[in-house]
Amino acid sequence: MEICITIGGKRHCFWIPVYEYPIVLHKGPGPVNYEALIHDATLVATIQAAANKVSDSKVSGALHNGVQAAVKAMQAHAGEGVEIRAAESTQR
Repeated sequence: MEICITIGGKRHCFWIPVYEYPIVLHKGPGPVNYEALIHDATLVATIQAAANKVSDSKVSGALHNGVQAAVKAMQAHAGEGVEIRAAESTQR
């Protein structure tokens, strides 16, 4: 993501870093139709934790709404026999 701000007629642009960790997960006994369930859940949980640290309530709320939608989509994909519960958010 890039943020550009014009100050005194001059444009200043800043690249925002992305925090990523190499995530290597071994395949577990997860649902046959959704082998990447644990990988996806790890990323969604990380986004949820980051959303708890966003200072602007509207931005944080939008991220939390996205996390809820992602959890719902993962649950639908995983099917019966799998229960996915997101941790309680500390949304401001």
